[in-house]
Amino acid sequence: MRRLTILVALAATLYSAYWYVGATQVEAGANDALAQMVSDGWSVQTTKVATRGYPSRFDTTVTDLNVTSPDGAFAYTTPFVQGFALSYKPTEVIVVAADTQQVRFGAQTIKIVSDGLRASTSVSASTALALKEATAEVSEVTLTSNFGWVLRAKDGLFALRPTVDQDRHYDVYLGAKTLQPDGVPPLVDLVFDSTISLDRPLDRHLLADISPQIETIEIKKLEVVWDSARLTGSGSLIVDGAGIPTGDITFNTTNWQALVPLVVKSGMVAPQFQFTLQAIMQTLAGADGTLSLPLRFEGGGTFLGPIPIGDAPRLR
Repeated sequence: MRRLTILVALAATLYSAYWYVGATQVEAGANDALAQMVSDGWSVQTTKVATRGYPSRFDTTVTDLNVTSPDGAFAYTTPFVQGFALSYKPTEVIVVAADTQQVRFGAQTIKIVSDGLRASTSVSASTALALKEATAEVSEVTLTSNFGWVLRAKDGLFALRPTVDQDRHYDVYLGAKTLQPDGVPPLVDLVFDSTISLDRPLDRHLLADISPQIETIEIKKLEVVWDSARLTGSGSLIVDGAGIPTGDITFNTTNWQALVPLVVKSGMVAPQFQFTLQAIMQTLAGADGTLSLPLRFEGGGTFLGPIPIGDAPRLR
């Protein structure tokens, strides 16, 4: 019995030493990552980095985090962000964010108020720490912009992972049960399933860059149920160095009559063009009432069939 007691005490001591060393390395790794960001030109402020979770986890909390990109175009502020990892799987991390955060893109600042916002990431056990998988889910979230728009969503899910056979290609999925732009009927069962290619892999070296740039987008499935209208789409785009897309996306709907007043009410089409849009859709609709809308991006412009409807969006 005495020998058993000694063995148990020795095992507990060795494991405690392992956890302490591991926790120290995890905490040092978080501090090193923040320091590397500063070295790469980021502005980083935080009041505390601490690791807890003995005996089975490494729970690291970064308190009062404020970061700004080297060019000042991006900024992020949160009261805290936490990373939870099992002590025997340190490359798989669950991230929990504060209920209130703030992000800035250029002149636009977006306040994020959420309930149940969680993310999980898995990286390779290598020096590059290449992304293996990332997912994020939220029960309810409200985005409020200083540009005047508000967007609410429930049961949101985002997933990102590398494709099996192509470098720098990633499968991207976004879904939400209820997406509610302010002042318009809800979008229900939003699904966006695509594959994108980037100009660099997603790994730890991104800290030295502003952001990866999209080169191609293949939309495998885009489905939106908007009030009584259902819209589906697919297509592919090539994005040039300025972020301007070229390519086609084809949308199909079986209830286009309900779609017209919705896009007008949402502000995407001015009220004075409602009857013009309705006439165009009537012309394009098939005998069975189905409507196919070929959206084409070419030469920096956006075309609905042969009709120019505006500038192409910039994706960078």
